[in-house]
Amino acid sequence: MKSPIFIKIQKSCLNRLSRTIKEHNLIFKNPLIITDKNVLDIAAKKIIKQFKKHSLYLAKTNTFQETKKIINKAQKNSNDLIIAIGGGKILDLGKYAGTEAKLRFINVPTAPSHDGIASQVAIIKNKKGITESLGVNQPLGILADLNILKNAPKKMIAAGIADLLSNFSALQDWKLANKDRGEDINKRAYNLADKGAKLIYDNYKDKPKIDTQSDKLLELLVNGLISGGQAMSIAGSSRPCSGAEHEIAHAIEALHPDKFMHGEEVALGTIIANRIRSQENKTLIKIFKHLNLPIKYQDLGLNKPQIIQVIQLAPKTRPGRYTILEKKKLSKKQIEKLL
Repeated sequence: MKSPIFIKIQKSCLNRLSRTIKEHNLIFKNPLIITDKNVLDIAAKKIIKQFKKHSLYLAKTNTFQETKKIINKAQKNSNDLIIAIGGGKILDLGKYAGTEAKLRFINVPTAPSHDGIASQVAIIKNKKGITESLGVNQPLGILADLNILKNAPKKMIAAGIADLLSNFSALQDWKLANKDRGEDINKRAYNLADKGAKLIYDNYKDKPKIDTQSDKLLELLVNGLISGGQAMSIAGSSRPCSGAEHEIAHAIEALHPDKFMHGEEVALGTIIANRIRSQENKTLIKIFKHLNLPIKYQDLGLNKPQIIQVIQLAPKTRPGRYTILEKKKLSKKQIEKLL
């Protein structure tokens, strides 16, 4: 697996992007900068002014149609690098467009909201509005500016923590697939995903409060999310960080598109998956409560028929993946009893 050439998790590192590129003996003269209108003024302009020649693309959706427009613009303007700066959807657009256009790309997250920062997976919506997980290249580099990240909405930081802590659930499903179906476990990938989640869990499991905007938490979170992304790259799939809890999250997204943050969906999915396993991680629930993350389906504004429909759909969202959901094959009555 090729790792990013550089990973910077520092204050004000955004202002030194062009210098960082030169320090690694890389030459790019005409980048395409992908962002959205919300990020343009607060962060993207700091990158724009570092390059005499550049192109700018303001994205509106994370669809295949949008990626085609990005690729066409890059080819028309002879761009030699893609820099994606924004949230998870912007980074996914940059990763997929860069891979398809055969251009190197740099990820600049403005919110640590999910583990796609370093993963070789991009989530893009098809014409039906259904998300697809697609293999992409490794980023050339990653810049996580702590000054930018600490200004992200607390809700987005909490979502990133939920996505990271859901690794524990995903890894249980990987072990289950190994036991029941003989699915291979890559120990390095397993350990990276586990280690990444423990960065937050071990440091905050006994804390009465969690300051989501502290430099320490943000640095641990970004490192953990990057570890998860690298674990997926090593495994060659999202398996180390995606199990039953993500199937539930994908089902929520499919049935209630664009209503909730991915990390919120994953938080609820983690609680439900643990309940199906007859487990109750009180420490995890306490952390989620501190962060105002959902621990009951009602916290997302869903009713009982809606969450039953979600759990019934969940196994169909990732065909071929074996998790506690596929093992149990819950009937409607069993789901009702579970809830």
